[in-house]
Amino acid sequence: MYLTRVDDDSLYPIVIAAAFLGFYLMIPYIQALFARYRINYSHYGQGGFAAELSAGIYYLIYLKFLLWGLVGGILIAISGSVYLIAVLGGDPMSLNLEHNPEIPLGAVMPLTVFIYIVLIVFMIFLRAFFQSRLRNYVFGKTELDEVVALRSNASTGGLFKVYFINLLLVVFFPGFGNTLGKGAPGALYGKPYPSDRTRGFGTIRYRATGRADLAG
Repeated sequence: MYLTRVDDDSLYPIVIAAAFLGFYLMIPYIQALFARYRINYSHYGQGGFAAELSAGIYYLIYLKFLLWGLVGGILIAISGSVYLIAVLGGDPMSLNLEHNPEIPLGAVMPLTVFIYIVLIVFMIFLRAFFQSRLRNYVFGKTELDEVVALRSNASTGGLFKVYFINLLLVVFFPGFGNTLGKGAPGALYGKPYPSDRTRGFGTIRYRATGRADLAG
């Protein structure tokens, strides 16, 4: 097999784009493998954890994440366009820079601030959605010695509340966490939430020898 030289410079952007696309398409698969490896080699005492994680579910979670992002981006763009049209007199052609080259700054600045805030809130929502779905799936497929089953019922709304309040603490009280010896004030709120939403189902008995005997 011989590699031929590509003389057409127009192909290089396509090759680079294909390489990046292939790399990003591998991320869910690699993440599933890493999570499965980490769990399957973890132990609780003499009991071993085991998880059968499907890369297909990871791809499904990523797909839903991207769809939510796409829908949210479209809605934000439509809302911004409707706002500008209303401010500029209700004429859709007013958004055309050739037709209206001087859009007043007073109309753009409030929209810019609004979109910035909405984007931050929406990104927090996307993160909460992704983390809750991924966490619930991984814990739902994890067992301890095939006896104790783990479950997580973290919700998008619950994680969103935690992330949003953490952001407010970081923005408005940047020194609050440092006064308590914490590196990040965001860790002060909602830290117990993930563990509170995690349950184990089964019983654990210990023999006199100290070896764990797990039974359901």
